[in-house]
Amino acid sequence: MGSIFKTEAGEEEYYLCYEKSLECLELEGTSYYIATASGDTYVTRFGDPRKEPLLLLHGIPALDCRGKPFPDDGARRYGE
Repeated sequence: MGSIFKTEAGEEEYYLCYEKSLECLELEGTSYYIATASGDTYVTRFGDPRKEPLLLLHGIPALDCRGKPFPDDGARRYGE
């Protein structure tokens, strides 16, 4: 599968923005790929693995938390 990005610079900018967005969460996490029937899927996991999981799926290419409150109830309940 080819890249979805038109330029390498655009791809680099996207991933830098993604990393900054994750920093807004202020949670320790791990990231990895899992194989699915549709291809490899990128997963980011936060919180205590001994607690009940909360799965969040999104259909947008990035999390934009600039100037917007992030609902931290789930992070507090499941992430700590």
